Amino acid sequence: MRAHRDEIPAGSVVLYTATLDPPAERIETLRALLSPEERARAASFRFPQHQRRFAAARGLLRELLGGALSRRPHEVDLAEGAYGKPVLGGPLRAHPLRFNVSHSEELAVFALTLTGEIGVDVEHVRPLPDLWSVATRCFAPPELAALSRLPDDERVHGFFRAWTRKEAVIKADGAGLSWELLSFALVPAAAPNEWSVEAFGDPQRGALYSVREFTPAPRYAAAVAVTQPGLALIHRSA
Repeated sequence: MRAHRDEIPAGSVVLYTATLDPPAERIETLRALLSPEERARAASFRFPQHQRRFAAARGLLRELLGGALSRRPHEVDLAEGAYGKPVLGGPLRAHPLRFNVSHSEELAVFALTLTGEIGVDVEHVRPLPDLWSVATRCFAPPELAALSRLPDDERVHGFFRAWTRKEAVIKADGAGLSWELLSFALVPAAAPNEWSVEAFGDPQRGALYSVREFTPAPRYAAAVAVTQPGLALIHRSA
């Protein structure tokens, strides 16, 4: 059983950062926590590195949820929402704990809260030759305008910051890409690193979400979206 440090304080979002490339013995420990279905899914990946990283991410998720719920990791029932968002299943479905997971390259971020829905996204900041092509397909006019104003040497980082904000909202909403990316924009809020959602034609939907940026590691961008503004962000290592 994990220690009391894994309790989720009321009024907070706990963000865990972890490597998905731990030592081999740690991978085997995490793999042992997976359900038969999860093991089969891990084995379906073509490359061994991707198999290991999936097993690490899912095993870590089970450890963290088990700690927060005071249950053994393999006792945590996991299910999927209508659009594939991971949720608690079985007898735990009514529990207020909400969570979300994102990973890029070797880094994973897990977000847990007891207050409302949540989505998290992390991206490795890297060169992107077709940056503007992707941006015009995914970013609304206010976001494109903000990106165009950035100096050349900040534009790649700015793109991934904008991307993670957008993805965090989509994941918190839980409706997948049925909420079209061009139908809403992230606009700066009053506080530093906080953003509001401007949903064109559906302002009530946008008003549900509050978005916060954070830096989980050098050369990474990340954001978390929640349906309850003002939550404290608590950073931990998994």
